[in-house]
Amino acid sequence: MTYTIEMEDEQVDAIFVQQLKEQYGLMKESLGHRQSGEEKISIFSTDKDADIVEIQSHIDALAKVLGRIPGWNPGDSKDGI
Repeated sequence: MTYTIEMEDEQVDAIFVQQLKEQYGLMKESLGHRQSGEEKISIFSTDKDADIVEIQSHIDALAKVLGRIPGWNPGDSKDGI
């Protein structure tokens, strides 16, 4: 079964922005868990310190992209959404 959905550019943009914000929030949460030792499962590396560095790198990249969105402020809420 195939469906075709027509969307305005603004609608597609809003979906992408929302997904980026969600990923930012999830990465921030994962970083907190990994730093506190609550999370034993690695995301990028089994070495805890290397994993923390890589998670932070992804957070920084997401923040850089989201920073180009007018009005976005990562401090607005605990997860940046």
